[in-house]
Amino acid sequence: MEYRAVPALVITCLVATSLLLGGVTHTASADSEYDITIDGSVDTPTREIALEGATYEVSAIGKAAIGSSVNVNVQAPAPDQEYHVYLYNSDRQIIDQNRGNGSGTATFDLSGLSAGTYVFAVQERGATQVLHPLVIEGYDTSIQAPESASIGENLTVEVTTQQLQSDVAKDSIDVVIANDNQQIRSTSTGTSGTQDISINTENLNTGSYEVYANVRGQNVVFDQKEILGISNGHSVELEAAETSTPSSGDGSSGGGGGGGGSEASATPTATEAVETPESTETTPTDVSSPSHTETDSAPSTDTNSPSNTATDANDESDTTTSSVDTPHDETTEAVTPNEVSTSTPDTNTSIPGFSFITVGVLLVLTTIFLKSSRSR
Repeated sequence: MEYRAVPALVITCLVATSLLLGGVTHTASADSEYDITIDGSVDTPTREIALEGATYEVSAIGKAAIGSSVNVNVQAPAPDQEYHVYLYNSDRQIIDQNRGNGSGTATFDLSGLSAGTYVFAVQERGATQVLHPLVIEGYDTSIQAPESASIGENLTVEVTTQQLQSDVAKDSIDVVIANDNQQIRSTSTGTSGTQDISINTENLNTGSYEVYANVRGQNVVFDQKEILGISNGHSVELEAAETSTPSSGDGSSGGGGGGGGSEASATPTATEAVETPESTETTPTDVSSPSHTETDSAPSTDTNSPSNTATDANDESDTTTSSVDTPHDETTEAVTPNEVSTSTPDTNTSIPGFSFITVGVLLVLTTIFLKSSRSR
């Protein structure tokens, strides 16, 4: 039993080790220390390309003319690091290769290759490290677009295409506006020549974007329709829509559209200012109850509080209209009856007080008289 357990344990360890090594190899290919670039490449939204059982992220496309050559720049992790650069066609077959040692540039001759989409791959000891797509152009493609636009507006891009190779067929034209976070694609099936393609920017955020156009064929290459032509990139700045401009324009047009509008606003103010003193006239008449206040202030007839309120009223009248001074004089005349009326109640209150004392004295005297008469 013990001898049988040892082989089983050895097999289990070998399987686990192979799985771990396989995982490490795949991870190394996905997170490579290599970098690859092609001069004149167009920056594109990041996407994934599958090759030999693994996926790789690419964010640029190189382009070259039919029958030309292309330089591939490789950044290696060490000066003496050996690697190979392979060129794959649309069928994922290696059609050319170049050996490198350390960082450097590899030149590939494209003579004899037809228009379409290709991929360069850097491999170290059989493991793919990085990829870079290449388009051999069957269509010359160029664009014209504005340098800025507002969010929500349609961005119109003028696309011009010209067929360079007779055995390629265009299926559609894509116009792409993109940055690191967002992208929108608009597709047209128009013929070759010049045409306008619009992109709605309503769902984009403000910021800097790259706009480009590509011509696609009908064949599917590397999980998408092959690219037969691609334009250079064009920078566009998307700005926030000026929502304040319409509102300020309406307000200015309303105010400038008539001095009548301003006069109408001034007229109610004046009438309200005139009506306000009328309410202040009612205020002193209603203040008949402040007779207590005036009796309290009787020792000092020139009380500061009424004078202060009068100055406040003067201040308000000055800010509105001078006609308010007339009601103020009426209020001072209305105070005089209040003062006269307060002196009258004071003389009246003394009469009932004297009569009560007199009656009380009479009652006491009557009682004393009756008691004295009874005692007699």
